[in-house]
Amino acid sequence: MTETEAEAATLSDRAAEARQVTEKLAAFIADDVVVNVTEDDVGIHVNIETETPGLLIGRKGNTLDRKSTR
Repeated sequence: MTETEAEAATLSDRAAEARQVTEKLAAFIADDVVVNVTEDDVGIHVNIETETPGLLIGRKGNTLDRKSTR
């Protein structure tokens, strides 16, 4: 079992869905995306790692602002 498979096995259905959706969306923007999802009492946390964060963040953070929810 890979690390991603082991991590997915411990996540709720909603967290696993968040991972899948984020991976699909990020793949359209950058090639080298790694998505890490964690879950705690507060909620689901999605961390995106890439060598080209500017593509996801956008000019002056506009792209990032549009994708962030709280």
